[in-house]
Amino acid sequence: MMERPVRKHVRLKHYDYNQNGGYFITICTRGRIPLFREGDRLSAAGMIARACAEEISNHFPEIVVDLYCIMPDHVHFLFMAVGTPYMASVRSNPTISKVVQQYKAAVSRRIGRPVWQRSFYDHIIRNPTDLEETRRYIAQNPLKRMNSNG
Repeated sequence: MMERPVRKHVRLKHYDYNQNGGYFITICTRGRIPLFREGDRLSAAGMIARACAEEISNHFPEIVVDLYCIMPDHVHFLFMAVGTPYMASVRSNPTISKVVQQYKAAVSRRIGRPVWQRSFYDHIIRNPTDLEETRRYIAQNPLKRMNSNG
């Protein structure tokens, strides 16, 4: 009998992912298959990923998509949760996991098959310098890739 690998928990244990703040998210395709780009252009699947990214704030008004970048085999997001901090009588922010889950489901549904790895990577934005560095990284990521491929 083959032993299943132990999954690493990638979320911070005691962090409330429904609080206001910035979140740098990376979601990868299953097997890191380069599904979203054909050369320097978005593929049909990439256009679906972009359309779904543009719709996130329609479904989650508490989430602002500050910036995103669609790479061949992954997508980067900078989400800003700007809703009302949790109070029992007021609707709170959705968790970042819920937003990512809905995005991944929408893209897979429109493409017609599952396309994502399980889970996602996150980094909580800690201060204004971190925010600017993250914005710069997301904006420059496609350029770095093009330059490294010749």
